[in-house]
Amino acid sequence: MFSYVSLEEHVRQDLPLRRMRRLVDMILGNMSGLFDGVYSHTGRP
Repeated sequence: MFSYVSLEEHVRQDLPLRRMRRLVDMILGNMSGLFDGVYSHTGRP
C-alpha cells in the first residue's frame, strides 16, 4: 500500500516530542566532531 501523505501531516504540530526532537538533533549535531574522532575513516578492517 502506498501513501502520498507525508508522515509530518499525521503528527500533531503541538506534540511535545517535536520540541524534544529539535533539541536532541541540536545536541547530537554539536557532538558530531566527537563521533567523527571515534569512527574509522577507512571503514571496518
